[in-house]
Amino acid sequence: MNPKFSCSYYDDEQMPLLRATPFGTQFDDVVKNGFRVDPIEFLVYSAFDEQKDHPGWRTFKELKRTAAASIDRFRNYFDIGGDTVMARFKGANQVPNDITEDAGVAGSLVLMNEVCGLHEADWQRIPWGVRKSLDYRIASTGQAFVEVEAKGTIVAGDKKEIYAHKAGIVSKKTEQRELSGRSDLLVGVIAAYPFETAELAHCYLVDPPPEDLGVDPWKYKLLARLYFYWRNLRWLAGPVLAGDLLNRIKIIDRVTDFRRLAKKELTGGRKELAGTSDSVDRPRTRTWLGANVVGDMFPIGPREFCYVGFDTAVFDTVRRQDFEEILTFRAKSQVSDKEGLSVEAFLLNDDLQRYGMISQGNTKEKQGTGVRKMLHGRSCAMPSGKVVGFFS
Repeated sequence: MNPKFSCSYYDDEQMPLLRATPFGTQFDDVVKNGFRVDPIEFLVYSAFDEQKDHPGWRTFKELKRTAAASIDRFRNYFDIGGDTVMARFKGANQVPNDITEDAGVAGSLVLMNEVCGLHEADWQRIPWGVRKSLDYRIASTGQAFVEVEAKGTIVAGDKKEIYAHKAGIVSKKTEQRELSGRSDLLVGVIAAYPFETAELAHCYLVDPPPEDLGVDPWKYKLLARLYFYWRNLRWLAGPVLAGDLLNRIKIIDRVTDFRRLAKKELTGGRKELAGTSDSVDRPRTRTWLGANVVGDMFPIGPREFCYVGFDTAVFDTVRRQDFEEILTFRAKSQVSDKEGLSVEAFLLNDDLQRYGMISQGNTKEKQGTGVRKMLHGRSCAMPSGKVVGFFS
Protein backbone atom coordinates (compact mmCIF):
# COMPACT_ATOMS: atom_id res chain seq x y z
CA MET A 1 0.00 0.00 0.00
CA ASN A 2 1.36 3.42 -0.93
CA PRO A 3 1.76 5.97 1.91
CA LYS A 4 -1.31 8.15 2.45
CA PHE A 5 -1.55 11.87 3.24
CA SER A 6 -4.55 13.63 4.69
CA CYS A 7 -5.18 17.26 3.79
CA SER A 8 -7.11 20.29 5.04
CA TYR A 9 -7.51 24.00 4.50
CA TYR A 10 -5.51 25.69 7.21
CA ASP A 11 -8.54 27.65 8.43
CA ASP A 12 -11.83 29.18 7.31
CA GLU A 13 -10.01 32.23 5.94
CA GLN A 14 -7.90 30.17 3.53
CA MET A 15 -10.71 27.88 2.33
CA PRO A 16 -12.71 30.36 0.18
CA LEU A 17 -9.55 31.83 -1.34
CA LEU A 18 -8.39 28.45 -2.63
CA ARG A 19 -11.88 27.29 -3.57
CA ALA A 20 -12.18 30.37 -5.79
CA THR A 21 -9.24 29.25 -7.96
CA PRO A 22 -9.72 27.19 -11.16
CA PHE A 23 -8.73 24.13 -9.09
CA GLY A 24 -11.25 24.63 -6.28
CA THR A 25 -12.96 21.28 -6.99
CA GLN A 26 -9.62 19.45 -6.91
CA PHE A 27 -8.68 21.09 -3.62
CA ASP A 28 -11.99 20.00 -2.12
CA ASP A 29 -11.35 16.47 -3.38
CA VAL A 30 -7.93 16.10 -1.72
CA VAL A 31 -9.28 17.67 1.48
CA LYS A 32 -12.11 15.11 1.50
CA ASN A 33 -10.19 12.02 0.40
CA GLY A 34 -6.49 12.72 0.94
CA PHE A 35 -4.02 11.28 -1.56
CA ARG A 36 -1.45 8.52 -1.85
CA VAL A 37 2.05 8.58 -3.29
CA ASP A 38 4.40 5.89 -4.48
CA PRO A 39 7.26 5.75 -1.94
CA ILE A 40 9.88 5.77 -4.70
CA GLU A 41 8.30 8.86 -6.28
CA PHE A 42 8.24 10.56 -2.87
CA LEU A 43 11.94 9.75 -2.41
CA VAL A 44 12.71 11.26 -5.84
CA TYR A 45 10.93 14.49 -4.87
CA SER A 46 12.77 14.61 -1.55
CA ALA A 47 16.01 14.96 -3.55
CA PHE A 48 14.80 17.97 -5.57
CA ASP A 49 16.86 20.40 -3.51
CA GLU A 50 19.95 18.37 -4.44
CA GLN A 51 19.33 18.51 -8.18
CA LYS A 52 21.07 21.79 -8.87
CA ASP A 53 23.85 22.76 -11.22
CA HIS A 54 26.78 22.22 -8.88
CA PRO A 55 29.52 19.60 -8.61
CA GLY A 56 28.16 16.18 -7.73
CA TRP A 57 24.87 16.59 -9.59
CA ARG A 58 25.76 17.90 -13.06
CA THR A 59 26.31 14.58 -14.82
CA PHE A 60 24.98 11.06 -14.49
CA LYS A 61 28.43 9.87 -13.48
CA GLU A 62 28.41 12.33 -10.56
CA LEU A 63 24.83 11.37 -9.67
CA LYS A 64 25.83 7.74 -9.25
CA ARG A 65 28.46 8.78 -6.70
CA THR A 66 26.21 11.09 -4.69
CA ALA A 67 22.82 9.32 -4.87
CA ALA A 68 23.61 6.73 -2.22
CA ALA A 69 24.48 9.33 0.41
CA SER A 70 21.38 11.40 -0.37
CA ILE A 71 19.02 8.41 -0.30
CA ASP A 72 20.49 6.93 2.87
CA ARG A 73 20.44 10.30 4.63
CA PHE A 74 16.74 10.85 3.96
CA ARG A 75 15.81 7.27 4.87
CA ASN A 76 17.66 7.64 8.17
CA TYR A 77 15.18 10.33 9.25
CA PHE A 78 11.91 9.40 7.50
CA ASP A 79 10.13 6.05 7.12
CA ILE A 80 8.35 5.86 3.75
CA GLY A 81 7.53 2.15 3.85
CA GLY A 82 4.30 2.17 5.85
CA ASP A 83 0.75 3.44 5.45
CA THR A 84 1.99 7.02 5.76
CA VAL A 85 5.29 8.92 5.81
CA MET A 86 6.60 9.14 9.38
CA ALA A 87 9.54 10.85 11.05
CA ARG A 88 11.94 8.59 12.90
CA PHE A 89 12.98 11.42 15.26
CA LYS A 90 11.69 14.82 16.33
CA GLY A 91 13.31 18.14 17.10
CA ALA A 92 16.00 20.39 15.62
CA ASN A 93 18.68 18.49 17.51
CA GLN A 94 17.49 15.17 16.06
CA VAL A 95 16.61 16.01 12.44
CA PRO A 96 18.65 18.49 10.35
CA ASN A 97 16.59 21.41 9.06
CA ASP A 98 17.44 20.68 5.42
CA ILE A 99 16.06 17.14 5.71
CA THR A 100 12.79 18.45 7.15
CA GLU A 101 12.66 21.01 4.33
CA ASP A 102 13.22 18.26 1.76
CA ALA A 103 10.27 16.34 3.21
CA GLY A 104 8.20 19.52 2.97
CA VAL A 105 9.11 19.99 -0.70
CA ALA A 106 8.31 16.34 -1.49
CA GLY A 107 4.88 16.42 0.15
CA SER A 108 4.02 19.80 -1.37
CA LEU A 109 4.96 18.98 -4.96
CA VAL A 110 3.26 15.58 -4.90
CA LEU A 111 0.09 17.28 -3.65
CA MET A 112 0.19 20.00 -6.31
CA ASN A 113 0.76 17.41 -9.03
CA GLU A 114 -2.42 15.69 -7.82
CA VAL A 115 -4.40 18.94 -7.81
CA CYS A 116 -3.14 20.54 -11.03
CA GLY A 117 -2.30 17.57 -13.24
CA LEU A 118 1.39 18.48 -13.32
CA HIS A 119 4.43 16.21 -13.17
CA GLU A 120 8.13 16.28 -12.41
CA ALA A 121 9.15 17.97 -15.68
CA ASP A 122 6.95 21.00 -14.93
CA TRP A 123 8.95 21.99 -11.86
CA GLN A 124 12.25 22.19 -13.76
CA ARG A 125 14.30 25.32 -13.23
CA ILE A 126 15.35 27.17 -16.40
CA PRO A 127 18.85 28.58 -15.74
CA TRP A 128 19.17 31.52 -18.14
CA GLY A 129 17.55 34.74 -19.29
CA VAL A 130 15.02 36.41 -17.01
CA ARG A 131 14.31 33.04 -15.41
CA LYS A 132 17.50 32.89 -13.37
CA SER A 133 15.55 34.07 -10.32
CA LEU A 134 12.93 31.33 -10.64
CA ASP A 135 13.16 27.83 -9.20
CA TYR A 136 11.38 24.50 -9.50
CA ARG A 137 8.67 25.44 -7.00
CA ILE A 138 7.14 27.49 -9.78
CA ALA A 139 5.41 25.57 -12.57
CA SER A 140 2.91 26.40 -15.29
CA THR A 141 -0.34 24.78 -16.34
CA GLY A 142 0.06 26.42 -19.75
CA GLN A 143 -2.57 29.05 -18.91
CA ALA A 144 -1.31 30.29 -15.53
CA PHE A 145 1.55 29.84 -13.10
CA VAL A 146 1.43 27.62 -10.04
CA GLU A 147 3.56 29.02 -7.25
CA VAL A 148 4.20 26.86 -4.21
CA GLU A 149 5.76 27.88 -0.92
CA ALA A 150 6.67 24.58 0.74
CA LYS A 151 7.24 24.08 4.45
CA GLY A 152 7.99 20.90 6.33
CA THR A 153 7.65 20.09 10.01
CA ILE A 154 7.51 17.12 12.39
CA VAL A 155 4.69 16.92 14.91
CA ALA A 156 3.96 14.77 17.96
CA GLY A 157 0.77 16.36 19.22
CA ASP A 158 2.31 19.86 19.43
CA LYS A 159 1.23 22.10 16.50
CA LYS A 160 3.22 25.24 17.40
CA GLU A 161 5.59 24.91 14.44
CA ILE A 162 2.61 24.68 12.07
CA TYR A 163 1.29 28.00 13.36
CA ALA A 164 4.71 29.60 12.89
CA HIS A 165 4.97 28.36 9.30
CA LYS A 166 1.51 29.69 8.49
CA ALA A 167 2.36 33.14 9.88
CA GLY A 168 5.50 33.26 7.76
CA ILE A 169 3.64 32.35 4.59
CA VAL A 170 0.86 34.94 4.86
CA SER A 171 2.65 37.85 6.55
CA LYS A 172 2.94 39.92 3.36
CA LYS A 173 0.06 38.38 1.44
CA THR A 174 -2.31 41.36 1.36
CA GLU A 175 0.29 43.95 0.40
CA GLN A 176 1.83 41.84 -2.37
CA ARG A 177 -1.51 40.74 -3.79
CA GLU A 178 -2.64 44.38 -4.07
CA LEU A 179 0.57 45.30 -5.89
CA SER A 180 0.44 42.32 -8.23
CA GLY A 181 -3.20 41.95 -9.18
CA ARG A 182 -2.30 38.52 -10.60
CA SER A 183 -4.77 35.66 -10.91
CA ASP A 184 -2.25 32.81 -10.84
CA LEU A 185 -2.60 29.89 -8.45
CA LEU A 186 -0.78 30.75 -5.24
CA VAL A 187 -0.53 27.98 -2.67
CA GLY A 188 1.38 27.50 0.54
CA VAL A 189 1.67 23.91 1.72
CA ILE A 190 2.76 22.94 5.23
CA ALA A 191 3.58 19.22 5.17
CA ALA A 192 3.42 17.92 8.76
CA TYR A 193 4.88 14.49 9.46
CA PRO A 194 3.90 12.45 12.54
CA PHE A 195 6.35 11.10 15.09
CA GLU A 196 5.23 8.27 17.39
CA THR A 197 1.54 8.98 16.76
CA ALA A 198 -1.19 7.21 14.81
CA GLU A 199 -1.83 10.28 12.63
CA LEU A 200 -1.35 10.41 8.88
CA ALA A 201 1.14 12.80 7.33
CA HIS A 202 -0.93 15.93 6.73
CA CYS A 203 -0.80 18.85 4.28
CA TYR A 204 -2.22 22.20 5.39
CA LEU A 205 -3.27 24.50 2.52
CA VAL A 206 -2.56 28.22 2.81
CA ASP A 207 -3.10 31.15 0.41
CA PRO A 208 0.39 32.76 0.11
CA PRO A 209 1.80 35.92 -1.53
CA PRO A 210 2.33 36.03 -5.31
CA GLU A 211 5.38 36.75 -7.44
CA ASP A 212 5.30 38.77 -10.66
CA LEU A 213 7.13 36.48 -13.08
CA GLY A 214 6.78 38.52 -16.26
CA VAL A 215 6.85 35.39 -18.45
CA ASP A 216 4.24 33.83 -20.73
CA PRO A 217 2.94 30.70 -18.90
CA TRP A 218 2.59 28.63 -22.10
CA LYS A 219 6.15 29.34 -23.19
CA TYR A 220 7.48 28.76 -19.69
CA LYS A 221 5.87 25.34 -19.44
CA LEU A 222 7.30 24.34 -22.83
CA LEU A 223 10.80 25.50 -21.88
CA ALA A 224 10.62 23.85 -18.47
CA ARG A 225 9.71 20.49 -19.97
CA LEU A 226 12.27 20.67 -22.77
CA TYR A 227 15.04 21.64 -20.38
CA PHE A 228 14.05 18.86 -17.98
CA TYR A 229 14.33 16.32 -20.78
CA TRP A 230 17.64 17.72 -22.03
CA ARG A 231 19.16 17.61 -18.55
CA ASN A 232 17.88 14.12 -17.83
CA LEU A 233 18.30 12.47 -21.25
CA ARG A 234 21.72 13.73 -22.32
CA TRP A 235 23.43 10.73 -20.70
CA LEU A 236 21.19 8.33 -22.67
CA ALA A 237 21.06 10.25 -25.96
CA GLY A 238 24.16 10.92 -28.05
CA PRO A 239 25.97 14.27 -27.91
CA VAL A 240 24.67 15.47 -31.30
CA LEU A 241 21.02 14.96 -30.42
CA ALA A 242 21.50 16.46 -26.95
CA GLY A 243 23.30 19.44 -28.47
CA ASP A 244 20.54 19.98 -31.02
CA LEU A 245 17.91 19.93 -28.28
CA LEU A 246 19.81 22.46 -26.17
CA ASN A 247 20.22 24.78 -29.16
CA ARG A 248 16.49 24.54 -29.90
CA ILE A 249 15.67 25.39 -26.26
CA LYS A 250 17.85 28.51 -26.40
CA ILE A 251 16.26 29.67 -29.63
CA ILE A 252 12.74 29.21 -28.24
CA ASP A 253 13.80 31.14 -25.15
CA ARG A 254 15.18 34.10 -27.12
CA VAL A 255 12.68 34.68 -29.93
CA THR A 256 9.13 35.97 -29.79
CA ASP A 257 7.80 34.00 -32.77
CA PHE A 258 8.92 30.68 -31.29
CA ARG A 259 5.69 28.90 -32.32
CA ARG A 260 6.95 28.72 -35.91
CA LEU A 261 9.40 26.08 -34.69
CA ALA A 262 6.59 23.68 -33.73
CA LYS A 263 6.88 20.29 -35.48
CA LYS A 264 10.32 21.16 -36.88
CA GLU A 265 11.91 17.84 -36.02
CA LEU A 266 15.36 17.59 -34.49
CA THR A 267 17.41 15.74 -37.10
CA GLY A 268 20.89 15.61 -35.55
CA GLY A 269 22.10 12.33 -34.13
CA ARG A 270 19.15 10.34 -35.49
CA LYS A 271 20.86 6.99 -34.92
CA GLU A 272 22.57 7.89 -31.66
CA LEU A 273 19.58 7.30 -29.45
CA ALA A 274 19.28 4.20 -27.29
CA GLY A 275 16.48 2.21 -28.88
CA THR A 276 13.61 4.45 -29.92
CA SER A 277 12.66 2.23 -32.84
CA ASP A 278 12.96 -1.36 -33.96
CA SER A 279 15.61 -0.36 -36.50
CA VAL A 280 18.05 0.76 -33.82
CA ASP A 281 20.10 -1.92 -32.10
CA ARG A 282 19.75 -1.88 -28.34
CA PRO A 283 23.05 -0.96 -26.71
CA ARG A 284 24.38 -3.90 -24.73
CA THR A 285 25.59 -1.58 -21.93
CA ARG A 286 22.09 -0.36 -21.01
CA THR A 287 19.50 -2.00 -18.75
CA TRP A 288 15.99 -2.44 -20.14
CA LEU A 289 12.81 -2.82 -18.09
CA GLY A 290 10.39 -4.52 -20.41
CA ALA A 291 10.36 -3.43 -24.05
CA ASN A 292 10.19 0.35 -23.72
CA VAL A 293 12.19 1.56 -20.72
CA VAL A 294 15.94 2.07 -21.10
CA GLY A 295 18.42 3.29 -18.50
CA ASP A 296 21.29 2.47 -16.20
CA MET A 297 21.59 0.39 -13.04
CA PHE A 298 24.23 1.23 -10.44
CA PRO A 299 25.00 0.19 -6.86
CA ILE A 300 24.17 2.49 -3.95
CA GLY A 301 25.41 0.07 -1.31
CA PRO A 302 26.87 -3.42 -0.93
CA ARG A 303 23.45 -5.05 -1.47
CA GLU A 304 21.26 -2.41 -3.09
CA PHE A 305 21.08 -1.05 -6.62
CA CYS A 306 19.31 1.99 -8.06
CA TYR A 307 17.83 2.14 -11.55
CA VAL A 308 17.23 5.39 -13.45
CA GLY A 309 15.76 5.23 -16.92
CA PHE A 310 13.17 6.67 -19.31
CA ASP A 311 10.29 5.43 -21.38
CA THR A 312 11.51 5.55 -24.99
CA ALA A 313 8.31 7.41 -25.96
CA VAL A 314 9.94 10.46 -24.39
CA PHE A 315 12.74 10.46 -26.94
CA ASP A 316 10.40 10.32 -29.89
CA THR A 317 8.20 13.06 -28.42
CA VAL A 318 11.17 15.36 -27.85
CA ARG A 319 12.57 14.72 -31.33
CA ARG A 320 9.26 15.46 -33.10
CA GLN A 321 9.03 18.91 -31.42
CA ASP A 322 5.25 18.94 -31.56
CA PHE A 323 4.76 21.52 -28.82
CA GLU A 324 1.21 20.47 -27.93
CA GLU A 325 2.34 16.86 -27.65
CA ILE A 326 5.20 17.89 -25.36
CA LEU A 327 2.93 20.00 -23.14
CA THR A 328 0.38 17.20 -22.70
CA PHE A 329 2.81 14.27 -22.48
CA ARG A 330 2.19 11.75 -19.71
CA ALA A 331 3.99 8.42 -19.92
CA LYS A 332 1.93 5.22 -19.89
CA SER A 333 4.63 2.81 -18.70
CA GLN A 334 3.29 0.20 -16.26
CA VAL A 335 6.55 -1.12 -14.83
CA SER A 336 5.73 0.24 -11.36
CA ASP A 337 2.68 -2.04 -11.15
CA LYS A 338 4.89 -5.11 -10.90
CA GLU A 339 5.99 -6.32 -7.48
CA GLY A 340 9.00 -8.58 -7.46
CA LEU A 341 10.26 -7.28 -10.80
CA SER A 342 13.25 -9.22 -12.18
CA VAL A 343 15.71 -7.65 -14.59
CA GLU A 344 18.97 -8.60 -16.25
CA ALA A 345 21.05 -5.51 -15.48
CA PHE A 346 24.30 -4.31 -16.97
CA LEU A 347 26.66 -3.06 -14.26
CA LEU A 348 29.90 -1.18 -14.80
CA ASN A 349 32.97 -2.68 -13.18
CA ASP A 350 34.01 0.77 -11.95
CA ASP A 351 30.69 1.12 -10.08
CA LEU A 352 30.93 -2.37 -8.59
CA GLN A 353 34.51 -1.80 -7.52
CA ARG A 354 33.47 0.99 -5.15
CA TYR A 355 31.62 -1.57 -3.04
CA GLY A 356 33.93 -4.55 -3.60
CA MET A 357 31.23 -6.34 -5.65
CA ILE A 358 33.14 -7.36 -8.78
CA SER A 359 32.88 -11.11 -8.20
CA GLN A 360 29.65 -11.26 -6.19
CA GLY A 361 26.34 -12.81 -7.20
CA ASN A 362 24.99 -14.45 -10.31
CA THR A 363 26.82 -12.67 -13.12
CA LYS A 364 26.56 -13.52 -16.79
CA GLU A 365 28.89 -12.86 -19.72
CA LYS A 366 31.48 -10.12 -19.23
CA GLN A 367 31.28 -7.27 -21.70
CA GLY A 368 34.57 -5.44 -21.42
CA THR A 369 33.82 -2.69 -18.92
CA GLY A 370 31.02 -4.46 -17.05
CA VAL A 371 28.98 -7.56 -16.28
CA ARG A 372 25.35 -8.66 -16.44
CA LYS A 373 23.56 -9.67 -13.25
CA MET A 374 19.99 -10.76 -12.42
CA LEU A 375 18.43 -8.38 -9.89
CA HIS A 376 15.02 -8.26 -8.20
CA GLY A 377 13.01 -5.32 -6.84
CA ARG A 378 10.37 -2.78 -7.86
CA SER A 379 10.24 0.44 -9.84
CA CYS A 380 8.10 3.53 -10.12
CA ALA A 381 7.07 4.92 -13.52
CA MET A 382 6.57 8.66 -13.15
CA PRO A 383 4.28 10.64 -15.50
CA SER A 384 7.29 12.54 -16.85
CA GLY A 385 8.55 9.29 -18.36
CA LYS A 386 11.30 8.81 -15.82
CA VAL A 387 11.47 5.38 -14.22
CA VAL A 388 13.27 4.90 -10.89
CA GLY A 389 13.67 1.61 -9.08
CA PHE A 390 15.48 -0.11 -6.23
CA PHE A 391 16.80 -3.65 -6.64
CA SER A 392 18.92 -6.22 -4.80
